[in-house]
Order: sequence, then C-alpha cells, then structure tokens
Amino acid sequence: PDVKTTIVPSLATAAINAIAGRVAGIAVMNPRTGGVLALAGEAFSALQPPGSTMKIVTTTAALQAGIAKLSTTYPIATQSDVGGYILHNAFNEACGGTLLNAFAISCNSVFAPLGVQVGASRFVSMAKAFGFDQPPSFPGELESEIPAANQIQGDTELGVSAIGQGRVLATPLEMTDIAATIADGGRRPLPTLEAGQKPRFVHVTSRRVAGLVQRA
Repeated sequence: PDVKTTIVPSLATAAINAIAGRVAGIAVMNPRTGGVLALAGEAFSALQPPGSTMKIVTTTAALQAGIAKLSTTYPIATQSDVGGYILHNAFNEACGGTLLNAFAISCNSVFAPLGVQVGASRFVSMAKAFGFDQPPSFPGELESEIPAANQIQGDTELGVSAIGQGRVLATPLEMTDIAATIADGGRRPLPTLEAGQKPRFVHVTSRRVAGLVQRA
C-alpha cells in the first residue's frame, strides 16, 4: 500500500544537492508539528560533536536557572581557565561582553565557564529534555549521547561539553529538534515521518526563556 510521509521531495532534492557528495547531514523540520520535511546525507545515521550549536542548550539552562541574563556581562578575553585547562577562542579572537553578544559571536571563553556555573546536573538534565539520550523517533536514527552528570570528569570536561565537544555526540536531526524547540516556544516536537500524525511535544523550558534564546 502507498505510504504517506512528511518528506517534501523538492526540499529533499535541494538538501541532497547542497551536500554535493560531501560528508555532511541536513535535516529540515516543521517546528509546529515535528514533521520531518527533508533528510539528506548523515542527517540521522551518524554521530558527531555538535560544537557551538550546543550553546543553545547551555544558554537555555543558564537562563532557566537564573544564573545569567542576556544583559549579564563577561570579560573580553582570548581564552579562559576551565578547571586548570586553558581553553582558547577560535583563532585566539578576543570576545566577551554581554551574554547576548557572546552568543551571537559564539565565544568559547564565555560559554565554557558558563557551563561550569550551570553545573553538570542542570546541564545534562537540560540536554536530555532537548532529546539527548532519548529513544530514537524512527528506525535507523542514532541516539544522541551525553555523559551522565556523575560521569563528567570535573570542570574541564563540563566546560568542554558546554561548547559541544568532549564526549557529547549528536545527529543533525537532534540539533534541528533543539532549534525547533526554541522556535516553538519551549516545546520539543517529537520528530515524525508519518504525514497526518497528531503532533507530540515534550516541555523543555518556559515560553519566556525560549523567547530570550530566540532573540539571541
């Protein structure tokens, strides 16, 4: 029998063409329904460090816990000491200022120490709410991984995890779902390939906090 999916062939073709045979993954999702509109390359079948896209999780956790506001200011620096490890910014650039500015320019010297301030428990709990370590939504999708809070080895690993490195691994689909959560006001849409399926959501954060991250 015919199968109706959420995939939009024109978007899928555009994603495949954009990858152009390179090792990459693209996922496109409707944040209001969780409907997956396109998957190309390693969109859900390979894990990689999410890098600075993980700063969405770190920022959400910090704002929700009241540890920071978008107006909170941080030193302008080229590096930061994270548990005794000197972590440098990309190309040793000097950055900092408000949290809003640090997010906009993806400043490691702000976000690694911010992850330490958030703490392992809150950081990992937020990542799991966003979809890490959760059962895949459909066959063939790999589960994005983050160490348990009690397995994160000190401030250095926590700070590195807060900027999406270390043992944090994700699929492009997982990071798309994180962006969709913010776009939909703090509700995480569960990804689906079934057209017409009733949308399902998981509460991650408040509409107020999601709105702040949207602004960032």
